[in-house]
Amino acid sequence: MFNIFITILLFLLLYGLTEYIHRRYKVNTYYTRKLAHVLSGIGAIGFSYVLNKIEFSIATLFFIFFFILMYKRKLLKSIHMHDTIGEILYPISLLILALSFYEKHSVFIAGVLILAISDTVSAFVGKKNSIKPQLFHSYIGHATSTFVILIFYTNPLTAIFMSVLLAIVEYFSYKGWDNFTVPIAYVILVILFNL
Repeated sequence: MFNIFITILLFLLLYGLTEYIHRRYKVNTYYTRKLAHVLSGIGAIGFSYVLNKIEFSIATLFFIFFFILMYKRKLLKSIHMHDTIGEILYPISLLILALSFYEKHSVFIAGVLILAISDTVSAFVGKKNSIKPQLFHSYIGHATSTFVILIFYTNPLTAIFMSVLLAIVEYFSYKGWDNFTVPIAYVILVILFNL
């Protein structure tokens, strides 16, 4: 129980820090949201070495309800953006990944990295390309960063195939739904490829 408490406390401090940065330094929500996105994933991976599956699931459930409350009351301006429920879907996806692959730790970690890193990297790459940012963001940025993650866990051909499919799923997922659809697609592909 102590481990769950410490985990929740540290994540609350993280979200408090992003809120402080947003309000104090007037940092755009886009950037504080991406910061929280990446650090939440890294934190989830770190705590997966300390928490057992049940503890991890309880902590994640806490944050599902926490973000629902924050969303309804519009209290986390550093994370909440208009017309998106991505902050609620993120911990739901972490829970699904944990319930599916917590014992297959490397597969779990790859899924969390795709959730946390690929979306963020591809978003920043997409913003740099002024010609067709959405297309570039979704296909090139997401596929490349996903491939780099997957190459450590599977053979190159499977990594390429999965990267392209996940990029397509991400491309057709709007308003934060990629935080749910991409991890679900990852779970399905891992099961299909028997990784």
